[in-house]
Amino acid sequence: MSKDIEGLDEALKNLHNLFGKSPVALEKSLTKVSNHILAEAIQICPVKEGTLRRSGKVTNLKTTFLEVSNEIRFDTDYAVYVHERLDLHHPVGQAKFLETALNATAPELAKEVATGYRSELKL
Repeated sequence: MSKDIEGLDEALKNLHNLFGKSPVALEKSLTKVSNHILAEAIQICPVKEGTLRRSGKVTNLKTTFLEVSNEIRFDTDYAVYVHERLDLHHPVGQAKFLETALNATAPELAKEVATGYRSELKL
C-alpha cells in the first residue's frame, strides 16, 4: 500500500533543481577563486614587456556532476622557463609567481569555493 506524502513532489522537484544547478554553481565558484589566484600571480609575475602577464588565463577543463576542474596558466613559450628559473634576476616580479600565488591562497581555497558555491545556490 502506498500513501501520498504531502509536499513530497514539491521537495523532489526542488532537489532535482538544486542538483541540476550544482555543477554550474560549483564551476562559477571555482572560476571566481581561480581568477583571484591568477590576479595575485599577475601582480608578482616578472615584467619585461608585459606579454607574460597578459597571457595569464583561467580555463574550465571539465564540469560534470562529479567533477569540476580549472586550469590557471600563463600561455607563452617561455612561461615555464621564467617561472622555474630561481637563478634569474627580475627587476620586477619573481620566479614561482603562480606557485606563490596558489600557496598564499591555499589555506582559504576550500572555504572560498564552498562559500561561493552556497551563494550561487542561494543556500
